[in-house]
Amino acid sequence: MSDWQKHLQAALGFLELGMLDEAVGEIEATAPEREEAAHQLVTHAAEMEKFYGKRWRVVIVIAGDFNTDPPDPQFAVDNTLGIFREGGFQWAWEDVPRESRVTIPSKGKYPDASFDGFVVKGAAAAASEVLREGSVSDHYPVLLRLVVP
Repeated sequence: MSDWQKHLQAALGFLELGMLDEAVGEIEATAPEREEAAHQLVTHAAEMEKFYGKRWRVVIVIAGDFNTDPPDPQFAVDNTLGIFREGGFQWAWEDVPRESRVTIPSKGKYPDASFDGFVVKGAAAAASEVLREGSVSDHYPVLLRLVVP
């Protein structure tokens, strides 16, 4: 597992156990790891653009469980999405209402969350949606439709 994978996955064990108070402290403690992962991915993406952009149009999609939900106030200390935005990426859930982007439904003591998704560069996210049927995980699958100019 690469450093950026490990760092983006860090943190939410307390939420999985339903311990919201401990989770808020854990979010603050692990935000630097997710932010470092975002920096690494943005740097790698820039290198790929520089190399491949000489010959082709480059579209980059980073997908997965980001373990952060930017509009949620408890994640205010986490700048992971801000780092992607500074690198020219668009968050595919932008302007999608929270109730339409919940990827982890509430279980017990902790609220619905929207950890899973996409950041996109070089194309427009035409639509993102959560597929709520047939899930084989505690996370719902997500779908992204792109418009590549």
